[in-house]
Order: sequence, then C-alpha cells, then structure tokens
Amino acid sequence: MRITNQMLVNQLKKLHGKSMTGSQNGEGLKVGTAFTAKVANVFDGLLTLEIAPRTYVEAQDTTGAQYQEGEVLEFVVTEQDSNGKVFIKAVSPEVMEMLENKDLQEVIQQTGIQPTKENMDIVKQLMLNQLPVSEENVKLISQTKSSFRKCC
Repeated sequence: MRITNQMLVNQLKKLHGKSMTGSQNGEGLKVGTAFTAKVANVFDGLLTLEIAPRTYVEAQDTTGAQYQEGEVLEFVVTEQDSNGKVFIKAVSPEVMEMLENKDLQEVIQQTGIQPTKENMDIVKQLMLNQLPVSEENVKLISQTKSSFRKCC
C-alpha cells in the first residue's frame, strides 16, 4: 500500500496528538505500507526516518542493508510486532511502482470503478491529492474532462 508522506504524518498525528514532533514509534504503520523518508540516524540496524520536517519514525531494517544519513529512500513496512516496533526494508523505484499499481488496482476493485486507463489516472490523482476516491468522483472528473475537450 503506497501512502504519501502527508497521509502518514496525518495518520501518526491522529495516534499521537496534534503536536507531533521528535521521535515516534511506528504505531499506525501497517504491514505493506510504502513511504518515502530521509535517513536521519542509523544505529545497529535501527533507523530514525524523517517522514516530514521534524517528524520522525523509528524502524528496524530487516535486510542488513547499509544506509547513509541523509539518504532519501523508498521503504515498505515488512512487519510490526505487538509492541508497535516497525520492521522495514528499502525498495527500488521499480518495486515502489509495482506497489503503487497494486494499491491502485485494489482501490479500483473496492470502489467498483471500471479499470480503464483514464479512470486509473483519475484515481491515482485523487489518491495523490488525498481526495476521496469514489465512483461518483471519478465519473464527475471524467465528464468534466470530456466537456472541457469538447468546448475548447
């Protein structure tokens, strides 16, 4: 599941209160969640990831990969234990695109939207802009695009 950093911050704010700064545990991150983060600190496989300015999540790397402070990478949550500890791994842009497309397909199936190229593009833009994805919204945007093409 691909979520934007702002969606991740909003999710974590709900769990930890509105004034979320400093280091946070990974509560609210679900297995399969993919996100972009800057590596703020590395210590013995434990990463402190900056997901937004002054907003951090701590996670344990599951791959043994070497990370450099300051790197901006794509990560996916691989596991979360009962104490809320998050386990992650970095993923390549190709894997990230696959996760995004899988998430897109899932949303389209759940909402009953026809999986045309245009509808998929509309759903992707709605998701990227954190707008509600519904069959009605997709139809409205599609009709608006069609009307605009006809008039101009």
